[in-house]
Amino acid sequence: MSDTTEMQKKIDRVRTLIRPLNNQIAIIPEDKETVTASGVYLPENAGGVEVTGVVAAIGPQALVDHDGNQVEDIEIGDRVFYDAFSTKDIKIIGQPITLVMRENCLCVIKSADKVEEVKR
Repeated sequence: MSDTTEMQKKIDRVRTLIRPLNNQIAIIPEDKETVTASGVYLPENAGGVEVTGVVAAIGPQALVDHDGNQVEDIEIGDRVFYDAFSTKDIKIIGQPITLVMRENCLCVIKSADKVEEVKR
């Protein structure tokens, strides 16, 4: 089964389990890398918090700007980069879900390549 089909099944499942309220977005977090390029295995708590994932559900106010205008810059199925320090992580029937306020989604990722946060 392809990764796209598997992700669509996860999205459909999340959409049947929850309905985000207000400006919340439900994101399926992407798996963390557990092995470095040089082959070193990383423990689960190493490094930063996961900051990329796929949008599974969108609250009704997440698509409205401050002036009340409808915006459609984020859609279900989009891969996004988000601020990991302002999230709520939950698990429903074994499915991890991250709830993020719309303004904490920083960008939609259009490339299939791995995204890395640069530490300063």
